[in-house]
Amino acid sequence: LSPLNVMSLFLIKAGQGPNLWPELKPMIWQMLGANKIHLIESAFLILEELFTYSTSLFMESKQDLHVAFSTALIHSDNSLKVAAMKAFSSFIVVLEPNQCRSFDDLLPHALEGLKQLLASDQDLGDEALSMFTDISEAEPKFFKKHFQATFDTMHAITFNKSIDEVGIKKMATELIVSVVERIPSLIRKNAENLKKLFEMIFYQMIQIDEEIEEEWLKPKEGYNEDFEEDSDLEVVRFGMNAVDRLISSIGEKEALPILSQLVQTMLQHKDWRYKNAAILALSQVGEYIQSVAEVKPIIDVVLGFLNNPNPKIRYACCHCLGQIADDMQPEFQENFHGTVLSSLLNTLNDPVPRVSGHSAAAITNFVEGMTRESLSNYMKTLLQKCFELLNTGISLVKENCVSAIAATAETAGELFSPYFDEAAPLILSMMNTFTAKEYKQLRGQLIECLTLMAHAVGKEKFAPFSQQLIGAMILIQEGTFEKVDPQKSYLLSGWQRLCYVLGNDFAQYLPSILPSLFSLIQSIFNSSPENVESDAKDSEYNTYETEEAEVAINL
Repeated sequence: LSPLNVMSLFLIKAGQGPNLWPELKPMIWQMLGANKIHLIESAFLILEELFTYSTSLFMESKQDLHVAFSTALIHSDNSLKVAAMKAFSSFIVVLEPNQCRSFDDLLPHALEGLKQLLASDQDLGDEALSMFTDISEAEPKFFKKHFQATFDTMHAITFNKSIDEVGIKKMATELIVSVVERIPSLIRKNAENLKKLFEMIFYQMIQIDEEIEEEWLKPKEGYNEDFEEDSDLEVVRFGMNAVDRLISSIGEKEALPILSQLVQTMLQHKDWRYKNAAILALSQVGEYIQSVAEVKPIIDVVLGFLNNPNPKIRYACCHCLGQIADDMQPEFQENFHGTVLSSLLNTLNDPVPRVSGHSAAAITNFVEGMTRESLSNYMKTLLQKCFELLNTGISLVKENCVSAIAATAETAGELFSPYFDEAAPLILSMMNTFTAKEYKQLRGQLIECLTLMAHAVGKEKFAPFSQQLIGAMILIQEGTFEKVDPQKSYLLSGWQRLCYVLGNDFAQYLPSILPSLFSLIQSIFNSSPENVESDAKDSEYNTYETEEAEVAINL
């Protein structure tokens, strides 16, 4: 910040306010009318802060302000241009919608200034583009009058080969998606623009490494994608989320035919990244398809790629099948268990741990929507494969197989009894074996699995293992937890299930359970998310803490 910028902040925060300094406004107009660039720039830097606290003072002279912006937004000096854009953004985001209309004819100037900045200094262009993003989030209607110009500019930025910063192109795509999501009429009837927008999204999704690293194929023990830095995963998630937002806002009738055409073209591309993006995009359509019969062509395509030589494509297929199974249950399971579940069971044998583990995750989603009778035909094969992988797989594979076993027990109910005597000792043994901190997610899922199995088979069948499980859970509960530790919520939910299963017999364990349980609950409510800085990882932290608090309240 410049000294003048700091001064404006000081005056405002000291309670003086711009309205109580009558000389301030004339001084700013004098600076804006000066022939010295540094004075004009300083004036805009001051305005950037003042607009946040007082727009009425300057709306009285909106014509003068309009002239100042129109000149500065396309000025030849880049620093001045950026300062003007910052002030312009700060001004627009605090105006009432009807007031914005007096300035929306300045948008073409701002877009031209943005293009000039990106052509001469990408760092400054990045900074300027973020100002457009701020406006789109606060007042998307501001872009309505000049939407086509905005769209064309962002489309050009996305496909501009001279812009090597991927983040700039992603920001341009997100800006259009954000505006369209809130004003879908801007693009709903424009098939050409909608096609271009999907192409912009797909362009983002293929910005991943062509070479697949060993770390992806076989992640380290304790790997959790929610807390690991993975730029490729972030890019792909952005694309899938954008596809979902577009279909949801524009409507499946308009969006799906165009998406389908693009997907068919991308599936024929020689570059595997195009196929990967296409399949992952298909994973988002399940909840928007009305009839399960309509999804059959998609399933046929995905199953055709499930044995592709590229492991990321096989992974994408598992993701797609699992997501559609979750979105379209139970009709999807009723119609496709013979093909989809059988194929996923075969994929458990995939030599790449990441693929094998994701097939188990997809199986979990599929099983959760099945009937007991239908599941009974697959239980033996499913459980035997999962038991085997519990002994041989890395932690990520173990975790997903444990979830698949838990889902099977929950769906099967008493039909799980024949497999309980083999499953229970294996799961309990794992709880006692995998005690290092990198296995905290696995231990939590083992608790969930055992307590769901107990609920499925009933008190009498579970009784021989109850004391051992409760002892293992108490041992974990009396240990030291990390700030973000999934074991906490799994313990709370596990106690709820055991109380339900054991009934009055649970009372005998309470003296051993309650002291450390109360300490655990107290630690959850003593956590203070509001004191945590709000970056991406901390958002995940806060989500965990909120979920834990909700479970604790229900306990």
